[in-house]
Amino acid sequence: MTRKQLFRWVLLVTLAEAAGFTVPAAVGVAVTAAPSKPTTTLFAMVLAGSVEGAVLGSAQADCLYRWRVLPARRRWVAATSVGAAVAWSLGMLPSTLGGMSWTSGTAVAAVAGGLMLLTSLPLAQYFVLRDHVRQPILWIPINMVAWLLGIAWTLLPSPWVDQSTATGMLILVYSVSGLCMAATVATVTGLGMIRLLRPPRTEMGGNGQRSTSRGKHYAWSEQRD
Repeated sequence: MTRKQLFRWVLLVTLAEAAGFTVPAAVGVAVTAAPSKPTTTLFAMVLAGSVEGAVLGSAQADCLYRWRVLPARRRWVAATSVGAAVAWSLGMLPSTLGGMSWTSGTAVAAVAGGLMLLTSLPLAQYFVLRDHVRQPILWIPINMVAWLLGIAWTLLPSPWVDQSTATGMLILVYSVSGLCMAATVATVTGLGMIRLLRPPRTEMGGNGQRSTSRGKHYAWSEQRD
């Protein structure tokens, strides 16, 4: 059952993230081709990021709903969309402000902003997940690791492409790296979610019977496919 759950999560989340990422990618190409005000670009990219988050959240919510972890999908989808919008707003902030000089203060601000960017999406999801699994706070570092590893794929093509690279090759290279990013995020978060849904260890009670610490909100037993 665990393998089946993991396969479903990885497949759906990979496809959803790959598809969802095409929205901000397309918007980014459009605003680059037709230069506009930084605030307009920021608004367009944040809106596109919220769509990406909604697509990603829909795939994750479908799995969690089918496994009876969540009673409904809409809160998870909304939280993921908001978290993604916040992440994109933080990511676009340096280019929107422009003209920033690197000092010790800006370096600290950049590190803090990076941490906020990595935690914004899983933190929004945490407030939905906290009533339904054990140790929901672990979902935040799980996602931080997943996205750090995933983003690394998008940086790999840079040394081998430049302005002379054919458009078709650019699309192919970055499409493959984007798919690898999505698969990495899906795999790490899938393994993490399966771990969070694992039943608590049973212990011998005072009457000689096994007992567990499961609360009324925890739904990792009797999961359905």
